[in-house]
Amino acid sequence: MTNRYVTPLDPMVMAVDPSTQSVGVAFGTPARGITDSYTLTLPAKEFNYALNKKVATTYEQRLNILVTLLAPLVRKYKPMILALEQPHSNPKNVQSSVKVALATGLVWGSVVILRPEIAVQLYTPGEWKAAVLGNGNADKVTIAAYVALMGATVNSQDEADARCILEYALSLATQDMLEME
Repeated sequence: MTNRYVTPLDPMVMAVDPSTQSVGVAFGTPARGITDSYTLTLPAKEFNYALNKKVATTYEQRLNILVTLLAPLVRKYKPMILALEQPHSNPKNVQSSVKVALATGLVWGSVVILRPEIAVQLYTPGEWKAAVLGNGNADKVTIAAYVALMGATVNSQDEADARCILEYALSLATQDMLEME
């Protein structure tokens, strides 16, 4: 996609769904809808030239890779709004919940450093799922089916989630624009 000027009345929105293995990212504006989406894969193994073999990456290394992958996208799309899935606790897997919360905070901080004027919005999974899918407890299969029904091809569940989060954020931005008229 080529960069087009986006007026404040048609702000570029960036939606992100972080997880421990990959990160879904989607971009769009209220007037144009969803324009692009990506899956940023956080490698479990990386080639270590000193050892001349692939070695497991730590979670901290994967977070550093995430920042490196996000920066060019933020520079390209110049988002005015960042929509993030709010971290939620999972009593069955506290360690995973903490890692997702760390990734969310890292995304937030990285984007704000590159775009200090950005507005950040957090949405609970139940909130965006209820608004977009009609069911706040929608599962991965339902989300994937909805995204496919909308004609999108995605590379991960995180990318499908990011597209739905973006759809919700765009609907709210459209409501705000209508109220301004």
